[in-house]
Amino acid sequence: MKNRKRFSLLFSLLFLLGVSLQIQANSGRVIDTQGHVTVNGRVIETGHKVKQGDTIKTGFKSSAKIIMEDKSVLDIQPFTDFEITKYSFDKDKSSGEESNYSLFKGAFRYVSGLMNKRNPGAFKVTTATATIGIRGSYDTIAFDGDNVQVDTAIGTATITFANGETLNISAGQTGRFNVSTGQSSVGTTTTPDTVALAALAIAANPDDADAVKAALADLSSAEQAIAMATLINNASQLGLSTANLVAATGNAVAANPANGAALTYVATALSPDNAQQFTDAAAAAAPEQATDIRKAGDEGVKLVPPTTTKSNDDGTSATGTTPTGTGTQTDASAGGGALASDDVTDLLVSLGVDSKTALEITEAIIEKNMSQ
Repeated sequence: MKNRKRFSLLFSLLFLLGVSLQIQANSGRVIDTQGHVTVNGRVIETGHKVKQGDTIKTGFKSSAKIIMEDKSVLDIQPFTDFEITKYSFDKDKSSGEESNYSLFKGAFRYVSGLMNKRNPGAFKVTTATATIGIRGSYDTIAFDGDNVQVDTAIGTATITFANGETLNISAGQTGRFNVSTGQSSVGTTTTPDTVALAALAIAANPDDADAVKAALADLSSAEQAIAMATLINNASQLGLSTANLVAATGNAVAANPANGAALTYVATALSPDNAQQFTDAAAAAAPEQATDIRKAGDEGVKLVPPTTTKSNDDGTSATGTTPTGTGTQTDASAGGGALASDDVTDLLVSLGVDSKTALEITEAIIEKNMSQ
């Protein structure tokens, strides 16, 4: 009874004070880590969820690969300091979408997802001296404090400088800008990205098992997954059908059975509507890994945000998305502080609320947000 009273008083107090406690959406999930990777100063591993405001750092021979909600892929390279500055995505509508990142130092690959396809220009990267707008489908962006470099493998990219000048970069080109001298240049990429080359080689012969095996031969397991992500996210641009993608996935797994689960996870996460086809093809290609492959396929589908329906003021229905594990829609631009659900629970416990009641309060806040 005492706990119930405390629950009621705290819950009422939070809203009487006008505190809009949003349960902040998870923006993506880490699908691979190598070496020393931290998020907000804490060491993380594969499976960690990231959200708007998180700072990701990698050390020596370290990297992190992340699938975002819109199915874009971030491949963060060693010695990188990177922030998810603002991320707002709703799979059912494109208005108000943003995918903004800050690159303080280092480099990362970007494979575009749904957001950049339906809202070109939504993806931006800010460095200390320039804003980089990516309209392309596969780019590598690097910044060392004095030089900005963008390698575009598929699509186009635009660098906008502080003075308003722009630098346009086409597929197969590298754009560079030196902060100290102010000089910029665009030229043919002299050292093509090996992952992009592998993806393009597979796109040319997705049904040829030997060609797929040769294309992936020099890539690490994680790089193979990025190559497959590149194919799936750029299927239309590369002229690939679902059948081509399923064949390519099966051939990739046949060439690297031990990597079957990882390849299946990426394929089903990025193309959940075709998850069964990808999983069946992978399991058939590596029967000895079938159990792990099917489990990975089930897990990959879970990355898809479930759809929720709520009523508008006019009585009509509006459909939105809720990121897996959060249970609520959020708008990062709305008033009030944005807290993760675990943060809300921890805050209440620190105020003397027992853990069970704290969880009940958190769930009530989630339910209230969903009803608004």
